[in-house]
Amino acid sequence: MYYVSRVFIFIAINFFLSKNLVYSQNFVIVEKDFETLRNITETLAIDFPDSALVYANKLATIAKSSNSKQLVAISLSAMAKVKYKLSKMDEAIADNQKSFEINSELKNQVEIAKNYYVFGSIMYYKGNYVESVKYYLKSLYLAVDLKLYSLQISNYIGLSIVSEAQKKIDESLNYLSNALEIEQKQPNELQKAEIYTQLGACYSLKNNISESEKYFELAYKIYKNGNKDFSQAYVLVKLSNLYYEKEPLRAIEIQLKAQKIIDTIAPDCLTSAYNIVYLGESLFDLAKNDSLIKEIKNNKIPANKEQLLTLAEEYLKRGLLIVKKIKNVDGVLSAYSIISDIQAYRGDYKNAYLNYQSKFNY
Repeated sequence: MYYVSRVFIFIAINFFLSKNLVYSQNFVIVEKDFETLRNITETLAIDFPDSALVYANKLATIAKSSNSKQLVAISLSAMAKVKYKLSKMDEAIADNQKSFEINSELKNQVEIAKNYYVFGSIMYYKGNYVESVKYYLKSLYLAVDLKLYSLQISNYIGLSIVSEAQKKIDESLNYLSNALEIEQKQPNELQKAEIYTQLGACYSLKNNISESEKYFELAYKIYKNGNKDFSQAYVLVKLSNLYYEKEPLRAIEIQLKAQKIIDTIAPDCLTSAYNIVYLGESLFDLAKNDSLIKEIKNNKIPANKEQLLTLAEEYLKRGLLIVKKIKNVDGVLSAYSIISDIQAYRGDYKNAYLNYQSKFNY
């Protein structure tokens, strides 16, 4: 069984908290049960980070009550992943650092490998690609030595994403080839979907639309079957990029559909910011195309130039707040640039200049 359903998650959490991990009384904690609860918390974080935070806090309380350094380190690692999903990057780094220090003291190589992976993920979302690659490779080398196949796949996907961000598409595809090879040895549907999603993104950048669409649809099907809402939205965001040039109205409709999902789950995450910023850009481009405006049939998209420009600027300013909050440099620069372009287009040259300057000052 490849998926942890929502119903199972909540039943399992309640079971462990009530049966095995009652921390208000004296107890003998079972490490296997604690690890299971940790996995459930981290799984919950993907689609329900706010709920996951509640259980991560309970996990931390249990760990402290156990007087076990190892359990404290594990709880901190889980907390770091949850805060990372909530875009609380500085807090995530602090928790993961504490976990790493304890694991280093205990010489727990498995947990250290996981710490490195979390650092790699955080550094990527902060736009620090050099540090991200460094940590992913450290995690990968340990994962290979320890035969942690799932972690190897995660690191290859992470390295692929960093390479894609730097337009090193062939390098990105090579990492994904390695990931697929490992996944075939130890099948994991969710990780396969992650690989497919990234393959779709890479082929999109190579302008191979048919291959890109194929992999995005394969990933979307897996996520939909597994009720992975956030992951579905993420694929939709990527899929919208395919139609940006040839079918801009379709791209905007997909972006709006994705944002509707994201707003109910994690409205302030990087994926949300990315989608919002490029939704603003899409609306701006639409506003400049009078013939295309006449084709608008979706009542969620204004069929008026000025309304489109206003909505575009609103989305971009919202996206800017998010990327500033999570300190994502690329997102901040993109948002400032497009806001400045919209204001110049509307004749608001003073604010256009100020936002253009803000980009360089940042």
